[in-house]
Amino acid sequence: MRTVLRTMATMASAMAVVLGGVSVAAPASAWTTYTVTEISRSTGMVNMNDMIASCSGTPGTVCRIQRSVTAERRIDLALGVSRGFVAGELNISKASSRTVSVSCSAKITSSRPVLRAYPLGTQIFYKVTRNQNGTKTTSGTKMAFVPNASSTFCTHLRG
Repeated sequence: MRTVLRTMATMASAMAVVLGGVSVAAPASAWTTYTVTEISRSTGMVNMNDMIASCSGTPGTVCRIQRSVTAERRIDLALGVSRGFVAGELNISKASSRTVSVSCSAKITSSRPVLRAYPLGTQIFYKVTRNQNGTKTTSGTKMAFVPNASSTFCTHLRG
């Protein structure tokens, strides 16, 4: 009887088997694959959502920002895909941040008392497609932003 049960358990991987009123179902052979489709890649873009440094002062003084700071490396995810997979497909680092050097200065005026720095980098738009057991689902447009290590955008703003 033992040999028969082993044989039937092996057969259960290909089909459901009923043995003594007990149903043994075949294991699900679920599979999922992902595809990342790049839509566009633009360099020299500013991430205005990530202010990395600022200074302010009194009118007539010069405000200087000169230091290394951390900027966010953004990778949007969808449909269960991993950050590492998307980064690999886009040929970018999966790290969540990058150290950037900021160097800028401006004379402070009463109408513009604040100097702010933002990362300058590469912006990538893409879509993620998940194929799960033959059913394909495609995300909306996603974005990645990769800051340059030595380029920032500084702007002199009103307070």
